[in-house]
Amino acid sequence: MMTAITTAFISFSVVSDGLLCKNRQSSVYILQINIITQA
Repeated sequence: MMTAITTAFISFSVVSDGLLCKNRQSSVYILQINIITQA
């Protein structure tokens, strides 16, 4: 179940980055949160 949530979260991050490509730093921040969640 955790893997499914993580996959969905990554997908959401990619979509968000596509919509908000003007702010690339935000995607990095989201990715860091995702890594912390996995740990």
